[in-house]
Amino acid sequence: MPDSPLRTLIAETQVKFTVNAFGLYAISVTASCGKSHGLKVKIDDQQFREVPPRKNIQTYDIPPAWNGNKLRGLKQTNVFLLILDEGEHIITFIPRDRVAVEAWDYRLVESPAKVSFSIENQAEDGDKRPWFTFVLVDLPLKSITAEADVAWHYLDGDDVKLIVDNKIERNPDSKLWRDWAWHAVPRQLLDGPRREQKTVTKNLASGLHYIEFWADKTPTLHQVTN
Repeated sequence: MPDSPLRTLIAETQVKFTVNAFGLYAISVTASCGKSHGLKVKIDDQQFREVPPRKNIQTYDIPPAWNGNKLRGLKQTNVFLLILDEGEHIITFIPRDRVAVEAWDYRLVESPAKVSFSIENQAEDGDKRPWFTFVLVDLPLKSITAEADVAWHYLDGDDVKLIVDNKIERNPDSKLWRDWAWHAVPRQLLDGPRREQKTVTKNLASGLHYIEFWADKTPTLHQVTN
């Protein structure tokens, strides 16, 4: 599928694309923005807000948007999973001030019953910030299986946090780092990176669901499967 060129956006921008068959599609957008800047996207008439809904609708400070106060210039990738009819569709990029859309693409999900993403992405070095978000639109969420590795870097270690619909998945093996499902420890300075697969069962009905992976330091996310 076509991939957009690198570009800086300062105004609302619409891009048309065509799918050849009805089905489940994954639309991936990677962008970065600095402090006080932000980006949100709309796919056709689908707009995104906080989950669960609150009285005051949020559109920029939510998982499927890019918030420069959290990213501080680093990249975040959001993957939108939704059913599309055959034909033309529109993705709308709505920046707040200046943002860099690094890339975007789309693909048909060949096996909707077992959606799997080979990520193989090492986070840019940064402090506790959003990294990957998966957005399920009118879809159920039975479980998430993810594989990541973390290493220790002398005075600090890599960490990965998993958040589902605004609820942090706790680490039962660490009291000090219970909010980080993957957490490096000092002994890994000798042992090296630790690669670990974790599964979280949710059994959530069809709806709008957000699966967030946050990074601290430079962990690597290898694969995510539903």
